Amino acid sequence: MIDFSISNDEYQNDLAELIRPFESRTDENISLAVEYRNQEGVFKIQITSDKFDGFVKNYVFKIDTDGELER
Repeated sequence: MIDFSISNDEYQNDLAELIRPFESRTDENISLAVEYRNQEGVFKIQITSDKFDGFVKNYVFKIDTDGELER
């Protein structure tokens, strides 16, 4: 089971899907750090873990918005 906290609940389901593949890698508890930010119309997500030495997974999604308000 994956249990994590997130500062913005709006993205909780999406981020849960990104980290779900780690659930089957080990039976032990693991710690995942998920960082995300919107940088000039690009949504960047970085996942790291202290369980897997040097592990870093990056996701980048372009966000198309009509105006500044939607960003």
